[in-house]
Amino acid sequence: MERRCRQQLCALLLRHGRCYDKSNWTGLHRKWLQSQRFDSTETQVVFDHYFQSILEAEERIGRLERQMEDALPTWSLRGLVRGLMAMRGIQLVTAMTHAAELGDLTRFGRAEELMAFVGVVPSEHSSGQTRRQGGITKSGNRHVRRVLIESSWSYRHKPGVNAALRARSGQASAAVQAIAWKAQKRLYTRYHRLITRGKSAQTAITAVAREQLGFIWAIGQKVMEEQRTPAPAGA
Repeated sequence: MERRCRQQLCALLLRHGRCYDKSNWTGLHRKWLQSQRFDSTETQVVFDHYFQSILEAEERIGRLERQMEDALPTWSLRGLVRGLMAMRGIQLVTAMTHAAELGDLTRFGRAEELMAFVGVVPSEHSSGQTRRQGGITKSGNRHVRRVLIESSWSYRHKPGVNAALRARSGQASAAVQAIAWKAQKRLYTRYHRLITRGKSAQTAITAVAREQLGFIWAIGQKVMEEQRTPAPAGA
C-alpha cells in the first residue's frame, strides 16, 4: 500500500512537471513534498490525500514491525531469522517472511530443492532429443519469490558492511557472517558478469535471486547445526 501510494504521488507530480533532482524519500525530499502547492484546489486535495496515505501506511508499517520485533525472541525460528538478517538486503520483515513461509530449511536436502520449491529454476521444454530451457517456473511460494527478488537488487552494489548491517550481523555467529560475506562477493560478481554479457537487469537479478537462495539454504543448515551443538561449559 505504501509503495502504491508513493507511485501515485510521484506520477501526479510528474504530470505537473515537478521533479525532485535528488534521492526520493529522504528527509530533504519530504520537506520538498510538504512545500508543494497547486493552483487547482482539486489537484491540491488529491496531492494531500496521497501524501497523507503514505504517512498512514508508514505508521502502520512501523507498528507492525514493532510487533514483529516483540514476537521474535520467543519464536522457535528466531535463530534462522537472526542468521538471515546477516545477509545484505534482508532486514526483519524479509527475514521473518522467509522463515514463516519456508520453515525449517533443513527439510530441503539440497539447495536446488529449495530453489525449485520457490520457483526460481528454469522451466524446461523437451521433445525427443531436443531440450530447451525457458524462464523460471514461477511455481511454489509467490510471497517468498517476491521478497527474494526485492532483496536481490541490493547485490548490484559493491560488497560492504555499513553500520546497520554490522548491527544486524552481530546477532549471528561468525560462521553465518562468513556465509553472508561470501554471498555479497559472489552475487555482486554474478550480477555484473551477466550485465557485461548483455543480459537485461531483470534477467541478471533473477539469476542472482536463485543463487541467493543457495546462501539462504546454507545459513539455514548452519543455524540448525549450531543449535544442535551444545554450548561449551562456562559459555
